[in-house]
Amino acid sequence: MIKNIFGGGLAFFSFLVVTSLLSVTYSAESTVESSDSSSVGESVTTSGITTPVHVALLKRMDGEHPLTAPVRWAKAGVIQMENEIQDYSAILVKRERIHGVLGKEEHMFIKVRHEPFSVYMKFLKPRRYRGREAIYVAGRNDGNILAHGTGFEAVLGTLSLHPTSPQAMNGNLHPITELGILNLARRLAKEAEQQLHRNSFEVSYSHCKLNGVECVRLEVLNNERFQEDPFYKAHIYVDIHRNIPIRYVAWGWETEENGEPPLLEEYTYLDVQLNQNFQDVDFDIANPEYHYRKSRD
Repeated sequence: MIKNIFGGGLAFFSFLVVTSLLSVTYSAESTVESSDSSSVGESVTTSGITTPVHVALLKRMDGEHPLTAPVRWAKAGVIQMENEIQDYSAILVKRERIHGVLGKEEHMFIKVRHEPFSVYMKFLKPRRYRGREAIYVAGRNDGNILAHGTGFEAVLGTLSLHPTSPQAMNGNLHPITELGILNLARRLAKEAEQQLHRNSFEVSYSHCKLNGVECVRLEVLNNERFQEDPFYKAHIYVDIHRNIPIRYVAWGWETEENGEPPLLEEYTYLDVQLNQNFQDVDFDIANPEYHYRKSRD
């Protein structure tokens, strides 16, 4: 019943390459094609976007491997987020290909707190999922997700599910424990270092606006399939003023009938509101604003 919202399986490499911006010269008039299959709006009018200091100072040093600077940036980004972001809310739009079948877009309102790691989510779309809620708090509720459905599902009351149980993972690529911007950056800092021996990637970038947010979009092409890498192409969008990733899209290697690589996963964080001072009640099924029932006996 539970639908997870975070996609990190392929995300780490494309996001770390965001920091390859340090080795390129910015263009104030660059444009972005609206090729990502999503309802998320993207503007190609990009003149006048400025480059923040935290991006401009990331420069590749002479003789460095192309990915050394991204690794350095990813580690610095973790420290920045740990120090500056305590929690946030957002509307998350996700779509994933599972067992070869590309699902429909799912929209949900989320609250995320970093310490202790906590997630609240409420589904908005599609209609058959609308009203479902899920809560996860690290170290509480026996380490389980507390969730409920709507309609006929609601008669079951509140369900307690292990994050990686078949029920919780049904229709999801990744468990709820991997959700969030900080978790992504931590993973990048660790896994990016494992890619320093590879030189098969091409990176290009563009300035753009994503739903009104000024971003840098990285396109990463993987020219060499290695150990069954599913990743062929990825786009990652970084809010250049807040230095956080707000959209990730990945495509696989196989070619579809129309000649396009298949979309594997996409995740977009809309209307991100940082540091909302969430309290325990925001991640408690007893919150009067939520719609949990007692579990069935």
